[in-house]
Amino acid sequence: REMCSKYGFLEKLPFLLPFMWVHRAVTAALFRRKNVAAVKNRHDNIDAEYAKQIVDFKKSIGIQ
Repeated sequence: REMCSKYGFLEKLPFLLPFMWVHRAVTAALFRRKNVAAVKNRHDNIDAEYAKQIVDFKKSIGIQ
């Protein structure tokens, strides 16, 4: 559904969906490097204690 909203022709040609996933990944890797780097840094720089607090919180509310 999300890919069809971005690439309208997929509604008429759904067999192209796998190719569009590859196209989207390649485009992100080549042209959106800053965005990819920001996400990577966010995950690489997370504090272990903070991550444990998040896991404990999720367990306490019953979603993990």
